[in-house]
Amino acid sequence: MRHLGNEWDPTYAAFAAIRSQVLGRQLSLFSGSELIWTPGNVEDVRIRFVEQADLSSDKWEDMLRRQLDGAPDPVLQLFAELLFVHLAVPSDIKGDTKRSLISTVLSWMTTPSSIPEDLSPGLDRGPCSGGMGFTAQRYTQMRYLVHFTAEWLALEPAEVDRLLDDPWAFRNHILEVQTLGSPHGQRNALLHMVFPDVFEAILSPDHKNRLVETFGELAPEGTNVDESLLQIREALTEQHGGPVDFYQDPIASQWKPKPSSGSDTAGIPRRAWLVRPGRRGHSRIADWLGGGHCAIGWSEVGHIENGTSRKKIASIVEAGYPEQPPGWVGSSMGNIDRFLNQIRTGDLVVAPEGDNVYVGMVTSEPYWVDDDRQARRRSVDWANADLPAKRQNLSESAYSKLRTLLTVSDVSDDVAEYATLAGIELDPATIQEATQTADRGPITLDPIPEELADKLLIPSEWLQQIGDLLTEKKQLIFYGPPGTGKTYLAQALADHWTDAEGSTLVQFHPSYAYEDFFEGFRPRESDGSAGITFELVPGPLRRIADAAREDRSRPYVLIIDEINRANMAKVFGELYFLLEYRDRSIALQYGGSSEFTLPKNLFVIGTMNTADRSIAFVDAAMRRRFYFIPFFPRREPIDGLLERWLIARGFSDRAARLLQATNEVIDDDDFAIGPSYLMNEQIDQPGVLERIWEYAVIPLLEEHYFGTGRDVATEFAITSLLTDTRP
Repeated sequence: MRHLGNEWDPTYAAFAAIRSQVLGRQLSLFSGSELIWTPGNVEDVRIRFVEQADLSSDKWEDMLRRQLDGAPDPVLQLFAELLFVHLAVPSDIKGDTKRSLISTVLSWMTTPSSIPEDLSPGLDRGPCSGGMGFTAQRYTQMRYLVHFTAEWLALEPAEVDRLLDDPWAFRNHILEVQTLGSPHGQRNALLHMVFPDVFEAILSPDHKNRLVETFGELAPEGTNVDESLLQIREALTEQHGGPVDFYQDPIASQWKPKPSSGSDTAGIPRRAWLVRPGRRGHSRIADWLGGGHCAIGWSEVGHIENGTSRKKIASIVEAGYPEQPPGWVGSSMGNIDRFLNQIRTGDLVVAPEGDNVYVGMVTSEPYWVDDDRQARRRSVDWANADLPAKRQNLSESAYSKLRTLLTVSDVSDDVAEYATLAGIELDPATIQEATQTADRGPITLDPIPEELADKLLIPSEWLQQIGDLLTEKKQLIFYGPPGTGKTYLAQALADHWTDAEGSTLVQFHPSYAYEDFFEGFRPRESDGSAGITFELVPGPLRRIADAAREDRSRPYVLIIDEINRANMAKVFGELYFLLEYRDRSIALQYGGSSEFTLPKNLFVIGTMNTADRSIAFVDAAMRRRFYFIPFFPRREPIDGLLERWLIARGFSDRAARLLQATNEVIDDDDFAIGPSYLMNEQIDQPGVLERIWEYAVIPLLEEHYFGTGRDVATEFAITSLLTDTRP
């Protein structure tokens, strides 16, 4: 086994003393003679430590001092000895730290005592890791010890002897001791401490279950997990010709996943993840806390191997749920991908349930459990199972995310806050590394390279300014007359800043509504009947916002073409607020109790045709939420764009001279002719310029000058414009 198996080992010598002196004869562990372990003393501890629990956020020692203030010396010594029992097993707490905690309690006695020299070395090396949960849940573990001790001292002597002679009877007894929270670690510690040759030095119930799951065929007669483990050990010992260690190869690699690349081997979390335990009324949080895991569903599609690509996951989900719309499939794919491939061992997991928030550390790679709707699981050491944090006490940033983010979401920008709730101290470098991977602050858009500027025939400095303004404000509007390249440039920049799926273009029109843009109910034929049902269908903004929220390390761009042609207040609705306040959440029109945020990595570029509506008529609310970038033919960089385009292709400058002469006549910038009308690859072919002029430009000018009495066809004739500066 993972211990020396004899009383010459200081740790197991201490275990033997606990078994014989404390459990067998109810004598003091430290003195070996005093009657410290009495029902009266335990009841005093129970009242002070359990009934009058200090639930403040102070240090554990400070809270304990207040609870034990005024306690008589026997009670203080009993609590110190309970601490010794609690701390003797875990190996990941330093011996000096253990001794310091125990000695602090002993120092509060009227006649201070100390840890005996023969027992002190037993604290230096425990037989197994306690994990983050054992340390962070110290109150839960100690509370269980108090309840266990109270019930043990109430037993008849004959029953005590029976339980100390029969390991399985002892196991049944400690499992029957009722307490709040999930003190599995302390239960398993007691089992190994009292019967080290029967029960494994394993505190995690999940580790025990996974060992049995892996090697179960070696224990066909096991009636419980501990009995199966004993049979498995005997079988493996015979196979390997000697003792084996479950936590060393060749055994460990068969059941215990190795830490993922990027995880922290020192046990310090780098990232934090929200994983929802289910809807209110259907939450699985009790199962999670009791079983030491977290989980997600989508069990209908079956087991998906870790490392499966996003594209493959999407195809599997689509095949498993053929009736679901693409938006639902994409969202489900994202949740599964994050749970399987992005969460790492050592990361924190945050599970909100009602007003409570539970925090734990991920301790395994994903694994699959048959016959459960939440079949995809990860082992978790829950840190605050008995004393969950309250939502209302979280920061505004964390509070908002827990209300709005998807089933599995990256919340690493609040990792320091969650680490505090879990009782973990993070160094500044760790916090900086975690927050750099999340969406704290603006996402940096890639600089504009000279090659792109040369392709667009626009100065790189001007294009870079667009990127800087968009990074700062997150919303821009390109405004100007038609044909100035607003939509073309928006698409070119979006393609540069995002990947193939990172940008979306929508076009507003007078009948465009909130239900088209964000989400709305749409009729759908019911399965198996001729009836019609209505389902809430996401629009382009909802879809790209969900995609951006799932992948917050990269920018996403929504292009809204002709943004001023729709009733913007009606189309945006309550979302207007979020354009300005990305850290806030709002209740949705059709979302019931759900709320929504706009992710910080979503950028919006609108185009506005000033020939339809002058910028002067844009309401103040919209003006405040957007930066406005002018695109006018007689201003840089649009001025001269056509000439640069013609020169780059070796064409004549005839079209550029025509455009310049025309715009010099037009006295309104909002109605100047944009260069795009004449940027035709056949412009130098005979008759092409004339046709464009007659059938595209002249009708545009006639509309502008309608009712003025001007003869547009004659006044803007090609011949006159090319021979004279003015007609």
